[in-house]
Amino acid sequence: LGDRQSPLRIGLAAVVVNLAANLTLVWFYAGPGLALGTSITATFQVLVAGWLLTRRVDEFPWRTILDATCRTIVATVVMTIACLAVSTLSQRFEFNSQLLTRFVALAIPLGAGTVGYLLTAKLIGLTDPFDLLHRKQRK
Repeated sequence: LGDRQSPLRIGLAAVVVNLAANLTLVWFYAGPGLALGTSITATFQVLVAGWLLTRRVDEFPWRTILDATCRTIVATVVMTIACLAVSTLSQRFEFNSQLLTRFVALAIPLGAGTVGYLLTAKLIGLTDPFDLLHRKQRK
């Protein structure tokens, strides 16, 4: 669209919102407060950018975006369930090395979550993750 100033302004506003949200929420929720503040900021940034874009584009593909969002939520829920279930099971493994125990406690749920997300994405026709993987391979 040729407009470089709007994304810059939105990004700068997002930095201010992120700083305010993080400084406020960190006192009440510590680390999770930082994550929540960052999530709030990302939502703010997407909504403002989407609003500006809809004002400048004749037909905005809301249906396509809603469809991809719903499919992403389904795949994310499956990923979360897989991570939590496998995490509960992997806590039973204990090795002589504390580092190995921690690695297994992280790696197994991470792998299960990744596999769960990608399999679900494939089954429900969510193509975005695979598009990203194929773009990276082509470069």
